[in-house]
This record gives sequence, C-alpha cells and structure tokens, in this order.
Amino acid sequence: MKKRVAASKKRLPDELSNSNQPPSDEQKLELRTKLGDLEAEFQRIVGKPFASDLPEKELPSKAKNTWDAIRAHRSFLSPIRLVTAEIWQTIFQLLLEVDEEFDKAPDLNVLGTLCRVARHWRLAAITHCRLWNRLPSLWMYSMKVQNFEKLKTCLRLFISRSGALPLTFSCSIYKGIWKFREDHVREILRMVIKESHRWKEVSIKMPFDAHEELAFVKGKLPMLSKLTLNIGHSYCTSKSQEITLDYFQVAPSLREVDISARYVFDDTNMSHPKIIFKLPVAQFESYKVESHCDTVYSDLLKKGSTELRVVEVMSSRMPELPSIPLTFSNLEKIDLRTGTNGSVILEHLEFLTLPALSDLEIRARFEPPDPLYDQVLSLIRRSGCSLTRLALDNVNVQADVFASILSLSPKLEELDFFAVTTTSLETLVLDQASPSPPSPRLKKMTIRSADRGGELEILDGAAFMQMFKSRMGALEGADPEVFQPLEEIRFVWEDDEMLHMQLTLFESTERESTTQTAEEDEEGFPLRQLASKLRMDLRTKLVRYWHPKRQYFNLKLHMKLDRHMRELEGAKLTEGSSLVLMRRGIPYLLHRLKEMPSGRVLGDRIFHFRSRGGTLLEKWKPFLLKDIRSFSYRWSHCANGVAFLRRNLKDEEDDQIWKDIVGISRDSRMTYDMMAFTPWLW
Repeated sequence: MKKRVAASKKRLPDELSNSNQPPSDEQKLELRTKLGDLEAEFQRIVGKPFASDLPEKELPSKAKNTWDAIRAHRSFLSPIRLVTAEIWQTIFQLLLEVDEEFDKAPDLNVLGTLCRVARHWRLAAITHCRLWNRLPSLWMYSMKVQNFEKLKTCLRLFISRSGALPLTFSCSIYKGIWKFREDHVREILRMVIKESHRWKEVSIKMPFDAHEELAFVKGKLPMLSKLTLNIGHSYCTSKSQEITLDYFQVAPSLREVDISARYVFDDTNMSHPKIIFKLPVAQFESYKVESHCDTVYSDLLKKGSTELRVVEVMSSRMPELPSIPLTFSNLEKIDLRTGTNGSVILEHLEFLTLPALSDLEIRARFEPPDPLYDQVLSLIRRSGCSLTRLALDNVNVQADVFASILSLSPKLEELDFFAVTTTSLETLVLDQASPSPPSPRLKKMTIRSADRGGELEILDGAAFMQMFKSRMGALEGADPEVFQPLEEIRFVWEDDEMLHMQLTLFESTERESTTQTAEEDEEGFPLRQLASKLRMDLRTKLVRYWHPKRQYFNLKLHMKLDRHMRELEGAKLTEGSSLVLMRRGIPYLLHRLKEMPSGRVLGDRIFHFRSRGGTLLEKWKPFLLKDIRSFSYRWSHCANGVAFLRRNLKDEEDDQIWKDIVGISRDSRMTYDMMAFTPWLW
C-alpha cells in the first residue's frame, strides 16, 4: 500500500511535465504537500533552507535529487500555467504584429512554433481568428508543382482559421509563371477571389494577361479599403484602342488606391491600347498611379472627394484636365509628373485652390522660360497654404519670385530644385536679424544639375558656401522654435564626372573656412592630387561591371593600377584629410571595390585589389571617424552622380557615420542609385 501511494506521488510530476496545463485543485494540494516534505528533507540533508540561487557546486551529492524535485514541483505551481487562453491570444497577436506596410505577410515560423509548444497554446492560437486573417505571401515565382501544392494547403488553412474576419494579403505573380503554370496560378487566385467579400487591404502584382481573373470580384468588395494593383508586362497584341478595367468600380469602402501600369507594354508607342481604370473616385482619400496615360486623375478632379489628402500621378501622357476652379480643402500632397508639355500643368495650376497643401512636386517637359515658379507662387497666395516640401522642375527662376515663395513658406523643411543662379543662392542665405527670414526651418535640400540650352549650369562656389555656412554652422544660440539648422544637402548630377568638377569648385572656398595655415594647405596638395587620380582609376577601371575583354589581359594596366593603389596605401593622413577623401568619394569607391563580385575586377587575381580596398578602409576607419567629428559637416558619395553634405550631430553613433562614409543607404526601401532617377519617368 505504501509503495502504491509513493508511486502515485511520483507519477504526478510526470503527468504535468508532459504539458503546460495548469494543475487541478486536487493536484495543487498534492504538489504543495509534497513540496513541503521535499523542502524539509532538503534542510535535513544540507542543514539550511532551500534557496533557488544556491550554487549547485555547494550541494552534497545526496541532496541533488531532492534539489531537482523541488525545482520541478515549483515549476508545476508556476503562475504562468494559470494564464488564460484569452491572455495568450493577446500575447500571440502582439508577437505577430507587423510593420505599417500592410502587405507584409505573417511570420509562418513564429505561428508554427506557437502551435507546437503545448496543447492549450495550440488551441488558443488556432481559435483566435485575428492570427490568421493576414494571409501568407502569395509569391508565385517558382515552376515547381510541389510549391503550388504547399501554397494551396497553407492558404486553405489560413482562410478556414480566419473565420469571417476581413482579409489582408499580398499576391505576386511572375509573368513566366502565368505563361507556363496558368492552371495552378488560376486555382490559387480563385481561392482568394472566392473570399473577395472579405478583402480589406490587398496588394496584387500580376501580368496584364491575367487581369481578366479579377472580373470575378466585380461588385463583391464591400469591405475593401486599400488597394495596391501592379499590372505587369503583356504578351497581348490587342488591336483595340482602349482596354477598360472596371473590376473595382463598385467598392463602397475603398479609400486608398495605388496603381502601377507603367510596364504593361515595352515602350510608349502610341499604337498600344490605352488602359482605362474605372474607380469610385468620389470617396478617395489617397490616389497614386504610374501609367502611360492616366485618366483617373481627370475623373478625380470632376468628382473628387472632399476627404482627398494625397495625389501622386506619374503619367507619360496627361489627358485634357477640367478648366474650372477647383478647391480641395483637405489635400495635403500633390505630386504631378508627366511626359507631356508643361503648359498642361501650368494651366491646371491656375484653377487649383488647396488650403491644406504642404507637399508639392511638379515635373513635366518644361522649357526654361516657362513660368512654373510664378504659377506656384500664385497657388500659394490663392490657397493661403504653408508648404513643408517643394520640388520643382528645371526652369529659369526669377530671384524675386523665388524669394516670395520662401517668405510665404516659413515651415518649409525640404527643397528640391535644379542648379540656380548666384542671385537665387544669395536669396537662400539665412539672416537671423531679418523680420521675415527665408524658410528658417529648412532641413533638407536637393540640388540637381541643370542643362539649359545645351549649357550646363555651374553653381557659384562662393555663393553656395555663404548660404551653406549661414544655415548649417551659424545657428548656435538661435531660437529653436523659429530656426532649424540645415541637416543635409544632396547633389544629384546626371554626369558623375561633372559632379566631381562641381565639388572641386567648392574646395578653395571650403579651405578658407577651416583653420588650416598656408603651410598645412600646401602639405595637403599631394593627397588631393593623388585622390583625384585614383578616383578616376577606381571609378572607370576597378568598380565597373563590364570591361573590354582585352583589358583583363592587359598586365601593363594592372601594374599601373597596383602602383596607384600602393601610393594611396602609403599616403600620410593629417588633420583635414577626411574632407579631401570624402569629397572625392574615395571611401565609397573602396567600399564598392571590396563588395565587387569575384572575377569582375581587373588584375584582382594577381594584385588582390578587392581585399586591399577592404583592408585600407579598416586601417583608415579610426582616423576618419575621429577627423570627421572635428568638423561641423561631412561629405559623402553614395552613387554615380549622387553626393551628400551632412551636418555632424553630437550624439550620432560611429556606426551611422561609417555607413555615410562608405555610402550605405539609410533607407532600405530606396537605394542611392534610385535617387538620381526619381523625378523622371522613363
């Protein structure tokens, strides 16, 4: 009888150890009784009470089993076993929360792990619909049939467990997959289309030839609030003049639309059919589009919602726009980019009144004399708005008009414009004593190269440095409620060599602003000369992805590059050397050299240029980080034709400064190479 009772007490922990279920009231009583006996036994053996922080090495060997049993019994009585299913479901939901990007899919590994930990965890997870209404990514890019079967199984699981909740998902179909696996793709598409009455936030990327599948959702979208639609390349040879897509015309909850039909056809040939989207524009809050000929914007102007906040239109051709006065009281951002004549946009701006406008960008085929700045000034005055961002295309600007725009934009934080005259640069000089200083809160500025009449505009180095110093280095003690220092100037040039020449024009003026003596300046001349020479070697010979085949066997060229590299490796760095190296983009080019794939770099098999570039960067790293911090700003080259001038911040970490030094993008969604081409269409 005693053996049977002892065995029963011994089995109790084993039963609980196989799960995370909370013990029953009877089991709790047994556990506490047994725990008291075990603790008494431990004190008898060891001579002192049980303590969880007692080092195991101090335990007698005969107390080890009792020690383990006490810890096990305490774990069975842990409060975590008493957490209810509702609380676990809330914890799981917080764990699976994703970024603001609505098309980001759930982490299937996390969901799978939660369902494998314990039976009551699994039950809590699979019965909580909110964990399953964000469908897995429907990325169809593999030809393997088994991948389609796995995706179907996973999709059925999520749909069944999501109950009747609204669905969010992202679907991406590669054009080749549609062509060779059409049946499998159609089956998956129809699984989600069958649930179209539950769609809430949807992102779909598909080839144009698959668009007819979306016809099944027409009139069945009562909950759809956000749509991202990317229509890709088409194999069709339709002779039709127009193709109308009206699948989303009836969607009473639709508020945000982002459409891309830019790459449906290989070119902008006028013989291609025009793709016309029919959408419920009267209820829109945000509309973004990239296409060859957008007609929705015209509909939006005629029937637009009073709640419209954002409009971004990138269209190769712009249809006729209504010539009537239009007021949008809540429109905060308008971005118009078109390949048509700029006169269409200029006339359109005359009829707009936008009291809430804060972000304005205009790009079109303007002629230098076109009065774009005049029309923007009239828009600001008529609307009574205050811009925080302004980006305008390449036209001549009169200094007084430019000054008026700045004075009427006291909250302006970002300015994107093309290379301007000396007078315009002088207009940007910040005078703290002025009763109406021009845009005193300006933080970011982008200056683009301007080719007007076949002549490249050159920035006046002295005028630029005067403006730069007035905004980036002379605001100590200024009222932060009124004045903000300029944090970043971005230079975007179509030709990288011309950008280098432009930046060197700043050099003499820049050296005058430092504390260098004439002797120190003379000592720095060899480094400037060497850096300019090696910059050309790095850019044109070492970090290019394509070379004539003969250059791979040109040992004389390889030896010349090695000689120049050895000169740079032996260069003596002194105070201020970081400005020389950074302005010419040497650290950026060395980082690119280090990251080049094997077999692409001339002479690398013999002279190991890639590894030497990385070694030299590591050697320079401590000096560059220290030297850069001694100045109020730093240069940074980030891509061909793109350079930055950034303000040094006292609390900035070395890791972020180093990323700037070697040209690693701060924004994972936009590479620096993309910045150079952002304003243009094709």
